[in-house]
Amino acid sequence: IATAAVSNLPPGNDGTGFPLDGPPHCFRAGTQILLPRGDSKPIEQIVRGEEVLGFFYDEESGDETVMPCPVEAVWLNATTDWLEVRLPHGNLYVTSKHRFYIGSGNFRTIGEIAVGENIKIALSGGFRDCEVLGKIPHIGEIIVYNLSVKYARTYFANLCAVHNVKPIYPNES
Repeated sequence: IATAAVSNLPPGNDGTGFPLDGPPHCFRAGTQILLPRGDSKPIEQIVRGEEVLGFFYDEESGDETVMPCPVEAVWLNATTDWLEVRLPHGNLYVTSKHRFYIGSGNFRTIGEIAVGENIKIALSGGFRDCEVLGKIPHIGEIIVYNLSVKYARTYFANLCAVHNVKPIYPNES
C-alpha cells in the first residue's frame, strides 16, 4: 500500500500516515461530516481546530449527548480494501475496521456488523436505529480520511455515529 501524506500529523505518529495502532480505519473523500450549525461538509475539507459534532454516552444515566468538539488532527491514508455500505439514506464508503456506534456506549467495526443489523444515526438532535441494507467489498487503491476529535472522541459521518482515531502522543500509553 502506498500511503499518502498526513494532514496535521501529531507527534508520535510513525510517519506511515496512520497512528501507531495499525492500518487505516477511514472514510472515502466526499463523506459528509456533521457540523455544530446543523450543516455538513466533506471530510477532506475538515481542518484541524474546526468544530464537528461529536457525542458522549453517560454510563450512569444512559444519556447520549451531542456536542461540538474540536478536530485535533486529520488523517489521510491510502487503502486497497474497503466497503460500500448501503443504508436507507445513502451509501457510505469506509474501511472495514472503522468502529460504528450501536448504542448504550458500544461500538463495533463495520466489518463485524451484519446486513440487517442496526447502527445509530443522528436525527433531530438525537439517535435513531438505521438498518445496514448491504455491504459490498471493493478492491483497489483509494485515499481515505479520518479525524481525531477532542473530548468525545466521536463524530458523525453521513449521519452515522462513529468513533474517531485517537492520536498517539509520546506521553500516552
